[in-house]
Amino acid sequence: MKRGPDHSEKVTQCNPSFAQVALGIPEIVATILHHYPRYGLRGQNNLVTVSKVWHEAIKQWHLQDEPTFERLIADCLKCPESVIHILRDNTLLPYLSEEQILRLISCHGEFAISLLENDVLPINHQSLLVLTKYHLQVAMYFFNDPQWFKRIKYNLYAFGCQHPEIAQYILDNNLTDGNDLIRREGLNKLAESSLVIARKLLNDSVTFGNLTEPTLKGPQFLYKHLELLIELGKTNESFAFLHSHNVEINTPEDFINHFEILCELGLSEKEVGVLGDYHPEIALKVLQNETIFARYIGINRLLMIMGWVLRHEVIAMHVLETNNISDTRLSDLCKIHRAVATHVSNTPHLYNRLCINNLINGALLLQNAELAIAILKSNTADEQLNIDALMRLASGNPSVAKYILTTKKLYTKLSEANVRTISNQYPHIVRKILNTSSLRDLVEHTYLSILESIGRAFVIKPFLVDVSEKAKCWDLQSNKPKEEMNVDAVAKFTLKK
Repeated sequence: MKRGPDHSEKVTQCNPSFAQVALGIPEIVATILHHYPRYGLRGQNNLVTVSKVWHEAIKQWHLQDEPTFERLIADCLKCPESVIHILRDNTLLPYLSEEQILRLISCHGEFAISLLENDVLPINHQSLLVLTKYHLQVAMYFFNDPQWFKRIKYNLYAFGCQHPEIAQYILDNNLTDGNDLIRREGLNKLAESSLVIARKLLNDSVTFGNLTEPTLKGPQFLYKHLELLIELGKTNESFAFLHSHNVEINTPEDFINHFEILCELGLSEKEVGVLGDYHPEIALKVLQNETIFARYIGINRLLMIMGWVLRHEVIAMHVLETNNISDTRLSDLCKIHRAVATHVSNTPHLYNRLCINNLINGALLLQNAELAIAILKSNTADEQLNIDALMRLASGNPSVAKYILTTKKLYTKLSEANVRTISNQYPHIVRKILNTSSLRDLVEHTYLSILESIGRAFVIKPFLVDVSEKAKCWDLQSNKPKEEMNVDAVAKFTLKK
C-alpha cells in the first residue's frame, strides 16, 4: 500500500543567520563599530536603524571593549558631529560611563564649551583636564572666562602641559605668581612637556638661574631635552665637554650612543641619575656597564635604581631578569608595570614568589587583569582571598570584576551589598552577564536574582540626560545650539547627510 500524504506539522529549524553568527564574534563587531561614527549620519546606512541585531551588538560591545572605544574616540576626532549623533541616542546612554561621556564630549570643542556655559557637566580638576585634552579652544575658554579662571588658577600648569599654546599664554601673561616652590615645579613641568617652552625659559638668564638645581649645571628639565643640552654646550662653559675634540655630539642619538665617553668627560653622579630618570636608554647603559655602574651608583645605589625601575618598564624588566629582588618589591613592580605583571603571571618560579597580601592590600590597585585572575584561580591564595581582598581586586579592573561575579567559589563569599558595590562601579559588566546565556549559567539563582534586581534598578544619571537633551538641540549645520530646534528637522537633516 502506498503511503498517503504526510499531514503532520513540519517543524522548521531556525538556524542563526550569517549576520547573527558574525555579530557574535567580538573582532568583527569591533571592525564594524570602527566605522560606526562615519556611517551614523548617512541615512540608510545608519547602524542604529539598520536592524535590531546590529543595535544589540552596539549595546553589547560598542563602549565596553577598550580598544573599540579608543577607535571610536579616534573617529570622533576626525568627525566631531558623530559625538552629537551618539549622545542623542537614549538607548546607548546606559552603556556609557561618566568618564566615557566626558571623553566623547572632549572630541567636539564647540559642544563642550556650550555645555560648560550652561553648567551641565559635573566638574572637578580631573574632568576639566579630560575636557581640554584635544581642543585648545576649550582650554582657552577657562582662561578667558573670569569665573572659570578663579576655579582653575591653582592648576594652570596642568593645562599648560596639555597645550604648548596655553603654556606660552601663561608665560606671556605672567600667570606664574604664587608660592616659589610651586612656581619652580610648575615651570619645570611646562618645560618638560614642550621643547619650545623649555628653549624660551633657557633663553631667559634670570629664569635659567632661578631654576638651576644646586647639584646640576642647569635646570632639571634641561636633561629631558638632549638637543637643548647639546646646543647649550656651544655657549655655556659648563657643558663645553659635549663638543670636545674627543667626540662629536650633534644629536640626541649621538649623546646616547657616546654616553660612556661623556661620563669620562664631565657628567656628575647627579646628572647621570637625572638623565636616567628621563631616558630609559641611558639608565640601561648605566646598569649594563660595570665601570660606569661602579663609578656613579654609589651610596644612593638602591634609591637611584628603584627610581628608574618605577619610571621605566624596560628597566623593571632588566632588573627582574638580572637581579634577585625581594618578593615584596616584585609584587610592587607587578602593580606598576603591565609587562612585568604579564611576565610574572606566565613564569612559575616568579609567580610562586609573589607576596599575595602585598598585591591585594597595598596602596596601589592591581590593574593587570591577567595576573589578578591568575591569583583568583590559584588554590594557594584561597585563604587570603577574603571579602576585602576580592573587593579590592574587583575595583581594579572590569574583567576581574566579571570573573569574580561569575565564579562560584568567589561570588559566594560576597554579600548582596558587596555585589551591588561592584555592579554600581561596572554596570556594563552586569548587563553583559545578564545578556549572555553562557555567563548567566555560571551564576547561582540567588546571586543571579540579585544581579537582575540591580539591572532593573539602573537609571541614567541626570547629567547624562541633560547632555543628551543638549545634543538633540544641537544644530549640526551651523554647529551651534538651537534652543527650540524641531526634532523632525534634525531627522530630515540627518537623512540628507
